[in-house]
Amino acid sequence: MQNSPDELEEFRRKWREEVKSRKHLDHYSDDSLKSTDNTNEKDDSFQSVDGSAAGTVEQVVSQPESTLADLEESKVEKGSAMDYYVLAVDKEREGNLGKALANYRKAFHLDRNVDYKYKQHYQTHIAPTLVEGSAADTSTQPSSDLESSDTKKDEDFLHVVQYGREYVPPKSRQDPLDELIEDFQSQSLEYIPADEEKPVLISMLPNEIIVHMLQHVILESVTSVHSFALVCKKFLLLARSQSIWRSLCEYTYHTHDISKETSDMIQLDFVNRLYDGDWMKMFIERPRIRFDGIYISTCHYIRPGSSETGWNQPIHLVTYYRYIRFFRDGTIMKYLSTDEPIHVVHSLTKAFKGRQVFHGRYELEDANVTVSMRDKETRATERFQMKLFVKSTHRGRHNKLAWEEYVSWSDVRGDKTTYNLKHMKPYYFSVVRSYTY
Repeated sequence: MQNSPDELEEFRRKWREEVKSRKHLDHYSDDSLKSTDNTNEKDDSFQSVDGSAAGTVEQVVSQPESTLADLEESKVEKGSAMDYYVLAVDKEREGNLGKALANYRKAFHLDRNVDYKYKQHYQTHIAPTLVEGSAADTSTQPSSDLESSDTKKDEDFLHVVQYGREYVPPKSRQDPLDELIEDFQSQSLEYIPADEEKPVLISMLPNEIIVHMLQHVILESVTSVHSFALVCKKFLLLARSQSIWRSLCEYTYHTHDISKETSDMIQLDFVNRLYDGDWMKMFIERPRIRFDGIYISTCHYIRPGSSETGWNQPIHLVTYYRYIRFFRDGTIMKYLSTDEPIHVVHSLTKAFKGRQVFHGRYELEDANVTVSMRDKETRATERFQMKLFVKSTHRGRHNKLAWEEYVSWSDVRGDKTTYNLKHMKPYYFSVVRSYTY
């Protein structure tokens, strides 16, 4: 079973199908649309723009937009008001407010009621489908909750921007596969070849050998085991073997600085007390840190610009990003930059150095993450501590880190500084396929 599609992509698909099925009643000529495009273009740089209207907001980025974003914009060129509105919503969620503002203007120029139509269409056609899809995914696809396979297979990284209400897990939930599994277990399952003239070579292997191989595979990719389970009934039963998920839980929740034997005993106590001895259920529901990608926080601040005349007052909206990558050995790396994620994530290895790079260690206790770190290059006399809380969203499990506290200590003065969390945005997880699990 595949993951539920991203609601924005699903909305785009349904809306474009609807647009293609009817004729556009567009009263605006191509020339007027081009004129609108030229009027609303933004200069995404650190320089002030002369002649802009008072209070103009311009986004500041350090590098040009990615090719993928340009391709998306070219697809909606000369499109309907709804096309521009959808693109504007997408840009706003990415934090690219300059592009969002330009596309909002184009949308409202074509249709002043486009926001009402978008809201009505979303509530009527999209929202009910997403709620049903989300409920099905969280109850039937353990690995889809864990691996964010919503990214395309041919893409190594896709910046995921979360939105919507906070995810609230159901009070009680029964796995709809339970009855199906019981039915399969009562059957005498055999391998049926797709081509009757060819043998099924894997049938020569005992089940114990296959399970042992899956114990190693799942440590590298949970999604691979999920795909394995979709092949046939027998593979589904083998993929749900408790020994596979036990090895994954012991590997994932290994407590640092203690022996493996002691850590395994702690995990055994956890699964018996809290999860009825079900290792797969423990892996799905118990909060954890993910290592197959990176956590990103998108932030903004406004600074005044300069003008040669007194007729306008430019305002620069600066977008910057906080990156946190966790490593399995208990270490972390935090990086602060205005560079877009697509240009950064592949450089964030343990050997990465530069300004605003922090290295340290983390501890996970239940859903609480405590990070202690230093910037040895530029702020060697200060040590920092972040307290974060692991949460889930409708897009997946354990993919959000909410702020609890952020403090620093000075080794020279000995004083403590507590930072205001008002402008601290939460971290959201994005898969990076080149990262090892």
